[in-house]
Amino acid sequence: FGANGPRQWGTYYGGTGDDQGLCSSLDASGNIYLTGHTTSSGTTIATVGSHQSLNGGLADAFLAKFSTCITNLNISPSSSAICIGNSLTLTASGADTYTWLPGNNTNSILTLTPTLTNNYTLIGGALGCPNVTTSISIVVNSLPLITTNSGTTCMGQNFTITPTGALTYTYNGGSSVVTPTTNSTYTITGTDSNGCVSNPGAVSSITVVAPSIASNSGSICAGESFTINPSGAVTYTISGLSSVVSPTTTTSYTVVGTDVSGCINFIGSISTVTVNPLPVLTVNNGSICMGQTYTILPSGASTYTFSSGNALVTPTANTSYTINGTSPYGCISASQAVCSVTVNPSPIISVNSGTICSGESFTLTPGGAITYTYFGGNAVVSPTVSASYSVNGINSFGCYAANPAISNVTVLSTPYINAISNQSILCAGESATLTGIGATNYTWSTGAIGSNEVVSPTVTVTYTVSSMNANGCIGNAVITQSVDACAGINSHEKSNLQIRLFPNPNSGILQIGLNETDRLIYYEIYNSIGQKLTLKTQHNTSIPIDLSEIANGLYFIRIFMQDDMNGVVTKFIKE
Repeated sequence: FGANGPRQWGTYYGGTGDDQGLCSSLDASGNIYLTGHTTSSGTTIATVGSHQSLNGGLADAFLAKFSTCITNLNISPSSSAICIGNSLTLTASGADTYTWLPGNNTNSILTLTPTLTNNYTLIGGALGCPNVTTSISIVVNSLPLITTNSGTTCMGQNFTITPTGALTYTYNGGSSVVTPTTNSTYTITGTDSNGCVSNPGAVSSITVVAPSIASNSGSICAGESFTINPSGAVTYTISGLSSVVSPTTTTSYTVVGTDVSGCINFIGSISTVTVNPLPVLTVNNGSICMGQTYTILPSGASTYTFSSGNALVTPTANTSYTINGTSPYGCISASQAVCSVTVNPSPIISVNSGTICSGESFTLTPGGAITYTYFGGNAVVSPTVSASYSVNGINSFGCYAANPAISNVTVLSTPYINAISNQSILCAGESATLTGIGATNYTWSTGAIGSNEVVSPTVTVTYTVSSMNANGCIGNAVITQSVDACAGINSHEKSNLQIRLFPNPNSGILQIGLNETDRLIYYEIYNSIGQKLTLKTQHNTSIPIDLSEIANGLYFIRIFMQDDMNGVVTKFIKE
């Protein structure tokens, strides 16, 4: 427009040279205002009124550049048809502001989900220009309504689904021809000529007819037959080709049946026949001694039958026994086990008997076996009275004699004999008389014969005396004659004292007898090597001396008075 042209509200942009990028506004009085512009020459122009020069240029020349308002208000797409439930996006162009009716939506882009066919109006506006209006009609097409057939078919046969109500169809089974094996449902969706898809689709329910087959299962022993007895149909086909089967291992058979309508259950029923193995028997063989019992120990089964009647046998000769076995499944062994029992002879034992003197030993000498067992002792016995001994033996088969042998040993008495000495301890060079007692004849180890033997040993010596009775049995006695060197103290009697010691030997009490009865006396006791053991005084010579605290042996006692220091020394023996 120009200064003399029509005046319209609005804002315009553009220009060349110094007007480049010019922003202008047309007010109600026809004045054009240029706002906030910097020319190309660097001059800043403030707001001016209508027809004012711009840095030497003409406003008319500038205004001539802005002589047109809105020419095209567009809606894209320009026309549309949708299926109910779908959405549509409308885009407006050609104006500065937009208003959609109905709804008063002011966005340039409008998204709709209409349920009915309807017209939509777009109002476009620009500053300084009148509003422009355009419209569009949105056609909403309904969805197709699909129906389809349902029915019944035999298992394994085809069924054709026949839907109506649309132009084309989609089947969730992939095809209109299906072959269900069990009762099934299929969903079909249809698309009409408008491209609308049914929602929801149609459902075809198909019932599969097939006989319900049942068949028995069971178990057999290896080598037996099993009869399959199916039910639920009219005729049957068995994978084993016969209802009577004889599998060698556990086997499953498929049974297919046909009902009165000719429908076949192709899945069929399973008959499982378990084949239990026959027990394989083993049994021990062995040997026993005559008279013993043998235990038959079979294995490989659960229960057993013995030809002998039970597992314990006592054969008197070599014998064989047969055994049958039954497994936990009731299967009987195909072959018997044979137990062979060897019967070995027992030895016959003999043994010697005899006579001994009391105190002697007797040797048992058995025969008839390899090794022997002695009851009541061993091979060498020393009974004190007549006794019997039992002897058994084991032969090379390890068998004991059925009856042990008896050895009778008679014990003859031996004479009783003893020996005593008249001196329990001697000093070297002294003599003692040994006397045998209790017998009628005596023989000494010195070679002397008779009841008495005088000996003078210089050291302690053991002597034996023997005696034989009428049975020829010899009794012995042993006596030890003790000898002391007596070197510790010398005996002397250089005194007027006359003493007597009694008893001597003694067992702990020694009595002193003196010719002095009213005087004070002293006594000292020495051992055999001269060591002083005690010094005491005694007023009355009849008082005994207690020797219980000293050991047995040879001692010396010195008795003296205060006015007779020499005193008397003599020996005594404590035993």
